[in-house]
Amino acid sequence: DPLPLTLAGVEVLFGSTNAPIYHVNNIDGHEWVVVQAPFSLTPGQPVAVTVKVGGGSTTIDGVEVKAYQPAIFETLGPASQRWAVITKADGSFVSADNPIRKGIDRQVRLYCAGLGQTTPALVTNGVGVAGQTLLAQTSIYVLTTDGTAARVVSAEPLEGAIGIYVLTVELPVNLQTGTDKVLVLGVAGPSGAFAYNVGSTIARVE
Repeated sequence: DPLPLTLAGVEVLFGSTNAPIYHVNNIDGHEWVVVQAPFSLTPGQPVAVTVKVGGGSTTIDGVEVKAYQPAIFETLGPASQRWAVITKADGSFVSADNPIRKGIDRQVRLYCAGLGQTTPALVTNGVGVAGQTLLAQTSIYVLTTDGTAARVVSAEPLEGAIGIYVLTVELPVNLQTGTDKVLVLGVAGPSGAFAYNVGSTIARVE
């Protein structure tokens, strides 16, 4: 089903376009809303973002629009470690108790956001379908803890999901073993600028 355009009385607009809302949170007084930025936005052209709630509204002018803002979906470990959401070939999730086995689990799937448009094109609030591939596939980089690159085998939207991408990557044979191993996702833009995420980790490699 499509995401709602109003949730818990909250509405978010980019210019005059409503943004689909994933969730609205209020945890210990900290409030935020997670939305999908519409595909109709033009990279490099700032936009006004308006949040409406309870009859009031706030607008922030000149919000930067980027072609890519890569991010890795994460789960929290028992000590609040930020672990990347990764699945093995058998579909099981990588964790401290189910580590990546060096030299055995050569290909894994990484779940991401912010990787831009596809061909055929994605639409705002539309699910990924079979046959779509990322325009940026050849410009995507996945770096492991020692800076070694993992080869991107394929990059596509997650079928049936909104705003989620799946990268199948082949891990380097010399992948370092241990816990909380650094993982970086980046995209080289057409202008040569490099957008990347920071702070995610592989739960464990053995």
